Amino acid sequence: MVFIPPPHDQNGTAASSSKDISHWVDYQIRIRYAETDQMGVVYYSNYLIWFEIGRSEYCRKQGFSYAEMEAQTESFLAVAEVSCRYHAPAHYDELVKIRTSIASLKKRALRFQYQILNKQNGILIATGSTTHVILNKNGSPKTLPEKYALLLRTPLSKNTGPRRHPWERRPDDPII
Repeated sequence: MVFIPPPHDQNGTAASSSKDISHWVDYQIRIRYAETDQMGVVYYSNYLIWFEIGRSEYCRKQGFSYAEMEAQTESFLAVAEVSCRYHAPAHYDELVKIRTSIASLKKRALRFQYQILNKQNGILIATGSTTHVILNKNGSPKTLPEKYALLLRTPLSKNTGPRRHPWERRPDDPII
């Protein structure tokens, strides 16, 4: 099993402060035959689709859907940059875990980071990131609405119950 280190900042320092917004949301998929090449290995572009699945599930776990944000605020997360590093092959019918977290969140941009792992043996298959610029319906940059910035910034609840919202604070919650 490959050890997956905690998220790091741009200097390679482990993110550990109380202001750290990094936490991981996991989502599992089974590799379909259509996602593989003639050798039964996942075709490289499918990882970008899996990153999108990870982003959508991250937003859902944080208490909103991406479609809801678009409809209510006319805010769109345009991909400005993407990177993907392949560490090991993934094959047809294997279960993979898509891990997603936010690496940085600014007023008009955010960066997600991803880990793709083999669910059965824990082997790291790929890592990557996507940088997004927040745009309005005309394609001009805009500020991410505060409601969604708070939802994205707030770590998941430590309990297993429904997701709490930022205004539902507990004494042991970190101050962000």
